Amino acid sequence: MVSSGWSDDALVDLEDDRLERVAFARQVARTIDNAHSQESSTVFGLEGSWGSGKTTLANYVSHELRGSRSHWHVAMFTPWSASDSTGLFQEFFAALSAALPRKTRAARKAKSAISQALQLAAPTAAAIPVIGTSIEQSSRLLGSQLESREDWSTAFERASKALREVGEPVLIIVDDVDRLQPTELLTLLRIIRLLGRFPSIDYLIAYDHRSTASLIQSSGPTSPTDDAFSLRFLEKIVQYPFHVPPLRQEQILSKLNTDLRDVVEVDPSTSAAHAWEDAEALFVRSLSTPRSLARYVEQQRFAASLLPHDEINRRDLELLTLLRSRHPSVYERLPRVREQLLSGNTGPLQMTDGKIGRATYSMDELVAGVPKDEQADVRESLTLLFPKLKLDSTISGQHSGGTKRVADADYFDRYFAFGLPGDDVRDSHVAAAVSEARHGSSKALASVVGGLDERTVNRVVNKIRALVAPGPVQSPGSSLLEALAEAAEACRKDHGNDSSPTRRLAHLCAEVLSQAPSDTAPHHLSEALRTLDPSGFSSSVAFWSRNEMGPSSDHAPAWWAEFASQLSVRATTTVLEHLRARDAAPLDMQFRVALSFATEYGDQDELARQIQSEVASGKFTVEDVAARFVPMTSLLAPGARWELSVRDIETQQFTALVGIADKEWFEEAAIEDFDHTDTSWANRRLAARGRFVPRRTQ
Repeated sequence: MVSSGWSDDALVDLEDDRLERVAFARQVARTIDNAHSQESSTVFGLEGSWGSGKTTLANYVSHELRGSRSHWHVAMFTPWSASDSTGLFQEFFAALSAALPRKTRAARKAKSAISQALQLAAPTAAAIPVIGTSIEQSSRLLGSQLESREDWSTAFERASKALREVGEPVLIIVDDVDRLQPTELLTLLRIIRLLGRFPSIDYLIAYDHRSTASLIQSSGPTSPTDDAFSLRFLEKIVQYPFHVPPLRQEQILSKLNTDLRDVVEVDPSTSAAHAWEDAEALFVRSLSTPRSLARYVEQQRFAASLLPHDEINRRDLELLTLLRSRHPSVYERLPRVREQLLSGNTGPLQMTDGKIGRATYSMDELVAGVPKDEQADVRESLTLLFPKLKLDSTISGQHSGGTKRVADADYFDRYFAFGLPGDDVRDSHVAAAVSEARHGSSKALASVVGGLDERTVNRVVNKIRALVAPGPVQSPGSSLLEALAEAAEACRKDHGNDSSPTRRLAHLCAEVLSQAPSDTAPHHLSEALRTLDPSGFSSSVAFWSRNEMGPSSDHAPAWWAEFASQLSVRATTTVLEHLRARDAAPLDMQFRVALSFATEYGDQDELARQIQSEVASGKFTVEDVAARFVPMTSLLAPGARWELSVRDIETQQFTALVGIADKEWFEEAAIEDFDHTDTSWANRRLAARGRFVPRRTQ
């Protein structure tokens, strides 16, 4: 949902109050009205931190004074809009003129008198001491500097008399004092001290106590470290301070939940206060002002508009938005330490106390530069987002879990790309493909995984697994199993037999197969795996599935025996076709797996008879069969090459299949000088010579 006309502007209309501020503003207005005197001037203060809603409260006070107390005249004086002291005087006069009645003779006379007084004061404002000098002393100082011109006291008294004749109270609201530079603040305070004694004119100054005191310290009149002096000085300027009430926890959470529900129309339980029960205090501490709440919600609105709620974990997005809005420098560093955040570790393997492992990743580098009183909140946020980071003893919050989390390597990038990266696939697309597969589309999953790079396919396989396992195969038809087999074959063609996504999809086929109901027709299951026959993966799937069921025959479902028999017949055909292709046969076919399934669940003697018959007829040779028994090895390292290994050749099954009719071949000398890296069938035939011992006949 897109925000409609949001801004950081203060509220004006009392109807917009959602934080129970109107009652406070009315009491402030009542106090100002009761304290007003025609013979003097009072400076009221509205103290509150940045973003606490001071301007909104000032607007409400103005509304109340001009409404229910219509005799009041109110004007806003914004000192930071002036560029110098002359500009400040001009802004002050403009504000005061705007507040006075427009058409009365007394008001016109008062404006003229005030204007003359300001003309006297403006050129020499810099000479007015900020502290320690009375108005009379200031007047004498000004009078001596103005020489032949009318003295300040006379001009001040004439203006004061004119204001008394107006007879109506005036309130000048001075806002954003804490935005000023130190020298500008001093000039403003001089003006208030010099001109703020006009009778019947009161002031309401909105400021942040701490930052204003800091400005006073840095401006020079006080010691840079003298907090007490600065605060006492503020007390001399502001006679009656009002403290903006802090937001209560209930107000923060209520507004947060209401606004987050407006961001996207989902169940209220997905909003921060409900979803982060252990982290409510974290949200309350971080979003303690109306401005911080509003800015957080708008940043969340922006992020949610780019990241569909069904493609991410909303709780993680809300907490990441909180971290980004409060500590953007920490947020920006997170992608740089992606692996450390996901694993909780850092650096290479090392030996510590006799154990091999990696050092635990420390969050110290991330919180460096964060104010000390906020570091615990940052650590808590990071630990909630990335559970593998070690919890400090002072942190109690713990993420309740869920899926599609930022701590999941498959989803991490989405949160920082503000959308789906180019190498990502929507969860909704995968879910739709799984649904189509369940309803008979055998190519649905293959279309999702086909043509993608291996890393992306692995991501998709994770999503498929989450959607289909555990869960029974549909019967009859076993359409989901067939679609998974088609997807595995698509991955095999793109990335090879030994690629991670190929083997993982094949294993998923096995899991799904093992869960098929007992009354499933064996033919439906065996046919669902037919697309994997040429590669031999159908036999692998069957073996893995049988392991899933348990070692005992009692654990096998009713359909297993017939299914295995049907598949063994096809495995026999696959073995013979592969041998007939001789050196042109595909290298990545799982020949030994298919052969093992054919002999274990089929008729080994019949297969041996067929092999020996075709050797005799010249369709292939004993050496072609032997080549299939030469194993390959590879180092357990990414990108490692496969090599031939002749040390562990299994001879018993080989001789059982080929017999010893070709005695001369068995007696040939072994060839030691062959290329171990050449995995072709022709090279394997060379490697096989002299490696087999014929089986003894009884």
